[in-house]
Amino acid sequence: MISDSKIQKSLEQYITNRIKEIKYDNYESIQRIKKIWKCENGLDFVYGYYVGKIEEGSFRFLLKYTRSEQSDKFDSDGIREIIEMHKKELLEIIKINFNE
Repeated sequence: MISDSKIQKSLEQYITNRIKEIKYDNYESIQRIKKIWKCENGLDFVYGYYVGKIEEGSFRFLLKYTRSEQSDKFDSDGIREIIEMHKKELLEIIKINFNE
């Protein structure tokens, strides 16, 4: 978990904003990616795809926010925990926007 509450709050806001932006993503590009990976369960694939994208973006956000060059300063478990707190919201947006 992230120990600094100010950083934690900023990261939570970043993740919430990123989830809301999903509805503007290109449906066709996600469908192409699913076909490339030969994925049968679309919902699981798209959910995992976005968790990965949000996690990667969160690392970049934290590095910029803290002006740090130490990526090992933040653990992926803490970031993933915050993303998972928004699991229901993320799944609802995916279901609505990607017909999954």
